[in-house]
Amino acid sequence: MSVTASLPPLPTVFHGRDEWVNNGVWLLVGNVAPARLAILGAGGMRKTSVTLALLYSAQIMEYCPDERLFLSCKALADANDVVISLAKILGVPASRDLLSVILDRLRAGPCTVLV
Repeated sequence: MSVTASLPPLPTVFHGRDEWVNNGVWLLVGNVAPARLAILGAGGMRKTSVTLALLYSAQIMEYCPDERLFLSCKALADANDVVISLAKILGVPASRDLLSVILDRLRAGPCTVLV
C-alpha cells in the first residue's frame, strides 16, 4: 500500500462547483470547534475535484498553511487500512492503540485539514 502526504494537483478544469467550495470553506474556517465535512455523491460527481479545490483555496491555505493532507481510499480495503495509512501520513509510530495515538496527534498538533 503506497501512501503519500503530498496533495494531488489542483484540477486544471473546474467549473460549476464554486458554491460547494465556498460553503465548504465557510464550514471549515467559520466554525470554532473542529469541523467535519462529508462530500457525498455517486461516481463522477467531481467529489475529488471539489475537495482539491477546497484544499487549494486561498482561505484554507491561509487558515491552515502547514498541514493540508489528502488520503485516497481507493486502494484501501477497510477501516484498518485507513488507520494505518493515516499513521503513515502523520508520521505516527506504530502502537497497540494506533487510532488513539492518531487522534491525540491531531488534537495536539498544528491546524490540520485532512481529507
